[in-house]
Amino acid sequence: MISKFLFFSNKKKFLFLGWFFLILSIVKIEVDLPKPSDSFLFVIDTTMSMNANDMQKDSDIMSRIEYVRSILTNAIKDFPCGTEVGLGVFASYQTTILYEPVEVCKNYSEIIKSISYVNSNMIWAGDSEVSKGIYNSIKLIKKINPNIRLIFLTDGHEAPPISPLYRPQYNDKVGVVSGILFGVGGSKLVPIPKINAQGEFSGQWQQSDVMQLDPFSLGRKGSDDAEKLVDDSNIKADPKITLALQATPGQEHLTQQKSLYLKLLSKELKLKFFELKTTESFVSSLKDLPFTEWRYTKTNLSPFFAF
Repeated sequence: MISKFLFFSNKKKFLFLGWFFLILSIVKIEVDLPKPSDSFLFVIDTTMSMNANDMQKDSDIMSRIEYVRSILTNAIKDFPCGTEVGLGVFASYQTTILYEPVEVCKNYSEIIKSISYVNSNMIWAGDSEVSKGIYNSIKLIKKINPNIRLIFLTDGHEAPPISPLYRPQYNDKVGVVSGILFGVGGSKLVPIPKINAQGEFSGQWQQSDVMQLDPFSLGRKGSDDAEKLVDDSNIKADPKITLALQATPGQEHLTQQKSLYLKLLSKELKLKFFELKTTESFVSSLKDLPFTEWRYTKTNLSPFFAF
């Protein structure tokens, strides 16, 4: 008799606790808890080759830069609160940071709106010296916070092209900043749309419009007087490096994703490389990076109470 009473008594307590926690799961209770959080700086290549229309989403053909904006917009929806996102743009040989990483949940609308504004009308020069842009991004992050992860989205198209004997060299310690180079664009050479002074598309770049050879081999100075170059007159160009640069003399007015070149840069800088394909694969790649730091974040306890 006593055992039956204890059974029903414990059952009532269990049911009471069940209903109690179920009610708590409906009420939004948030507390500050430490958890691993990420900080990313997205740097988008805004040079003219990024306007090439060789990306497909469902049945729509779009430009590379449109595709990047679409992927980033959809990806940020999946980021948990506490994640921080910053935005930068690359053109010529420099990266400009539009804003440093900010928390996604508090600034969601502003982040999405800022991404929608990124296009080639923002460029301040016509060149596209990708390696220098990546080097510059790393240096900027080191000054702000080395724990920020660099996410550089580019087709890897160098304009003017570079020679394996006259390559810009990163002159600082590598591996301090982690991150990913995402290759954008197809593997086939396609035309590059031309933009006039009014910011309107007006035809395509032609062979005569674009420098087809490395300017250093022609005796021209670079954009940065202080830059160091990989240059030794006693050695010949490494065939593997020559292949990786993916130069196309006579066809530099056309563009393709320079995946071999971006792989070379990622290896030299101890970064990762992936091709930009889907939102899911993009988010998954970011999760593979080591988290930035432990950070106190408002955490909703409803799922815990429901469980």
